Amino acid sequence: MRIIIASLIAITTILFLENTAKSETSECLKYTPEITTLTGTLWMRKYYGPPNYGEDPKTDSLDNFYFLELNRPICVSSEGHNSDDDSNDESEFNVTELQLDLYDPTRMKYPKERDLLKMIGRRFTITGTLWHAAYAHDHTPVYMNVKSIMPAK
Repeated sequence: MRIIIASLIAITTILFLENTAKSETSECLKYTPEITTLTGTLWMRKYYGPPNYGEDPKTDSLDNFYFLELNRPICVSSEGHNSDDDSNDESEFNVTELQLDLYDPTRMKYPKERDLLKMIGRRFTITGTLWHAAYAHDHTPVYMNVKSIMPAK
């Protein structure tokens, strides 16, 4: 009898957790190719870059990285993701900050540093695609490949 009760409790717990996970991811944003628009405050931090990303600070570059601090936490779901890019196969919850990839492929360049520095600490609405971190230069679990930046209303 105890085994049956323990089994029923275990099955009930598994079903509850499975349904909770499904409901959590159903409200989440999706990774690329879905376009996402978020609002928050723009910040910049310096991190070591190539060639060794901080392993040898004497020879590594010190690069500026830009982030959007979100107004409220988000989650990003890998559910239904069917890309060849395995890095986007991991869901993330309670994301409060995104690293921004500001490269503009139409002009084949990044925005000018002096223009970006004037934007620090201000609120913006940013549109782009979300990606899961995969490389040494990714400093948040999720980053956004930016398509447009507009001052927040």
